[in-house]
Amino acid sequence: MQTPQQMLEQQTPPIEKKESFFKSRLNKILLGALLTVSVLCVSLLTVWFFWQKTPYSEEEYVPPPTPDPTLSWNTYQNSQMNFSLRLPEGWATGQTATTSQGGQITSLENPAGRITLQTEPALVPFVQYVQNVFESSPFDSRAQKENVVVGKTGGIRISNQGNSEIIVITDYGQLRYLISLEAEDSSLVVIFDLIVSSFEFTD
Repeated sequence: MQTPQQMLEQQTPPIEKKESFFKSRLNKILLGALLTVSVLCVSLLTVWFFWQKTPYSEEEYVPPPTPDPTLSWNTYQNSQMNFSLRLPEGWATGQTATTSQGGQITSLENPAGRITLQTEPALVPFVQYVQNVFESSPFDSRAQKENVVVGKTGGIRISNQGNSEIIVITDYGQLRYLISLEAEDSSLVVIFDLIVSSFEFTD
């Protein structure tokens, strides 16, 4: 016959078995969480790697070239001054004359203004010459000066406040080229800049 102590021991499950069961469940949960975090980290690293390798869509986009509006204009070539450029309809070309400095001068005329092209020996250093022009009439302290390209050569563009007077200066060989605008209509400035952009040396 069992004693009360023996009967109580039979009814009470061993504590070790319960602890082992809970440890097993906890280990499974921790293992699952660890696997989930590992997969997430690998996924994030993969996305980051391909994001670094893939350029932005705006970098891949190449805008179409802007059509040159001067391509349909008439070509004017001056063999005496060794240049060519393109002119829209309505422009008259003048005669080429020799200046007192030993250079040459010609003009392009329109009812709204005049473009003068002149050459002279490049005797004064370019920077000093530009500064002299910049400080002379019709330019003043409000005049603007910027770098431009003239016939694939660097030059300087100086304009007064109202853009009614503009001069472009560049050196080519031993000569200094001056391209100036006297405009009665400010809309002529756009045409002038396009004409200068079509300027090419021909020698």
